[in-house]
Amino acid sequence: MRTIHDERAQVMRRTDAAETPARTLEIAITKGYPVYLDDPRREEWSLSVKTSLNIALAQEAITRLVKNVDFLPRDSMRYPTTNQSLVMMPKETRAACIGTIATTSVYLQAHKTFQSTEQLAEAFNHLSKDFGDFSLADWGRIFHGIKSGKYVKVNYRLLLPELVQAFEAYADEKVDQRERMVADHKRYYEAKSDDLWRGYHESMKHEAKERKVHPSDWLKGEDVLSWAQKAVLQARDQEARKS
Repeated sequence: MRTIHDERAQVMRRTDAAETPARTLEIAITKGYPVYLDDPRREEWSLSVKTSLNIALAQEAITRLVKNVDFLPRDSMRYPTTNQSLVMMPKETRAACIGTIATTSVYLQAHKTFQSTEQLAEAFNHLSKDFGDFSLADWGRIFHGIKSGKYVKVNYRLLLPELVQAFEAYADEKVDQRERMVADHKRYYEAKSDDLWRGYHESMKHEAKERKVHPSDWLKGEDVLSWAQKAVLQARDQEARKS
């Protein structure tokens, strides 16, 4: 019997996906296959397909960073880390990150900032060493926050200490976000299907019970409120009585 994994593998083999990482990503998204790193179903793929997907994700993250496309909080866990991107696409990753630092200093009109490409490269080397586990999505969110003054107050100065301060501030925020995301994913994927459906059917059972109306009453325009609507009205009634 053919499994879903076998069918996915056949689809990938029938295309030029192995030779073109971007094509791999396109096909997988079109078919609704697991793509991003935060999807545990990616473990179904072979190592070669996962490697191709990772390269494609790195390409996509670099493109979004260069084009200044906003990243969502969940994107932090969906794309490869900076160190991983440096292994797969070293020149492109360095250029994108250094360019982001440069354009941010220009945007903020910082008077005391990096004066040469060498200084920018040195700043990137330091940040990639201390914050290499950050993804390019994190880079995009950090520098968006720097521009808005969320993580650091520039005050016409943007040098390495200010960047480190911003990265550290974001790291504290990221820990809280990631813990919530991991907990949500764990709760969803480890939940038994019976438990999920039991809660759904229980709510629907209450709804159906409260909405039972005799057909003869339909012509009279009579109806009953759902149990959720009744709960809201009861709460409002109690508040009114208290006042």
